[in-house]
Amino acid sequence: MSLKSPKTAKRKTSATALVARRVAKKTGVVRTALHITPSSASKKPPVKKLSAKSIVIVHFGSVSMQVTEPSRAKVKANVEAGASALQRARDRLLHGGISITHKEGVPLFRADPDVPNQLVREMNGKLTYGTFVNGKFKPST
Repeated sequence: MSLKSPKTAKRKTSATALVARRVAKKTGVVRTALHITPSSASKKPPVKKLSAKSIVIVHFGSVSMQVTEPSRAKVKANVEAGASALQRARDRLLHGGISITHKEGVPLFRADPDVPNQLVREMNGKLTYGTFVNGKFKPST
């Protein structure tokens, strides 16, 4: 026999729901394994009995959740998937910068690394050094 009143049980369910919403909002998880039902519900969700070894506590700030520990095969598959993704992204991570492609007849401007306040205009494979005066490129003489 329980000494708790239905109102107390309902408040605890609401508090649990609030914690679940906060965790979901903070972590970006939309759907969690936590299933909450009102105390008046006639059908209860199926409960899977777990051994003590398969439970892991995960902390998100001040919130702690009990989750099942993944199998070794699942961990190995996830590690291999992560390594594969890193291998695909390796070239982009190792070589910084960007590549800019432009059409013929369209100038590409960049700063001159040797002379401050001067620009380099590249157009049709030809480099021209100069500055902008009144919004127009003026080649240096």
